[in-house]
Amino acid sequence: MLSAVDCVFSVPENRKGLSAEGGDTVHVSNRLGHPGCVEAWEMVAPAETEDQDDWTAPFDATPEQAPAAILARRIAHRISQMIGKETIVEKDRERPIRAGDILVLVRKRDAFVNALTRALKSPYDVPVAGADRLKLADHIAVKDLIALGRFAVLPEDDLALAAICKSPILSLSEDDLFSIAARRKLGEHVFSALRRLAAAGDEAFAKTVTTLERIINAARRRTAFDFYAGILAREGAGVPFLPGSAARPVISLMSS
Repeated sequence: MLSAVDCVFSVPENRKGLSAEGGDTVHVSNRLGHPGCVEAWEMVAPAETEDQDDWTAPFDATPEQAPAAILARRIAHRISQMIGKETIVEKDRERPIRAGDILVLVRKRDAFVNALTRALKSPYDVPVAGADRLKLADHIAVKDLIALGRFAVLPEDDLALAAICKSPILSLSEDDLFSIAARRKLGEHVFSALRRLAAAGDEAFAKTVTTLERIINAARRRTAFDFYAGILAREGAGVPFLPGSAARPVISLMSS
């Protein structure tokens, strides 16, 4: 799938809008060897129709012949063909696709989202969660990642460090955090105290300091995207918090 993206941006005219440098676009998947598929559909062009004002229709109703409605019906039909009929591989075992395996990404939450929800429910009766089940910025996992970025930029941010100490990235306990804070010297920041305790021979804290220093160095050398991609892939922060996981029985819609 990523190779299809690289193919699109291999054309110099397309690559102009991607980066100022104009270098080659090369993506490397973290899931090497996993199957993937990209389907290219014909573009839906708006048909020339006369404006018909129906005062009984909702003000935000999407006309049946609008491109958004046509695309929604196409996607709903394709999804109905996948569920229970096509298969995916999970933990080295092949199983039928369920509704909870599917996540629909949209550019924004406009009339298309409502049209797709209606098309999935009728006539295909596909369970769908809708578009407003999760606000990313309010999720604890996202808050942990934001705190991590704040600490990486400013290691003296004690509150941000306390937040990530309790996160899956470091997995320290309340007792560990209290022990670090209680043994600080006057005016000493938490990270400085943590490094001092690690240097004194505390192996558990030494491992934590190594991880934090690796994160700080990565933030100095990488872009924001590369930084968080590395955290999610290599530092154990890639927890399945997003909707659309196999544990969910319904399709989820999410704006990018």
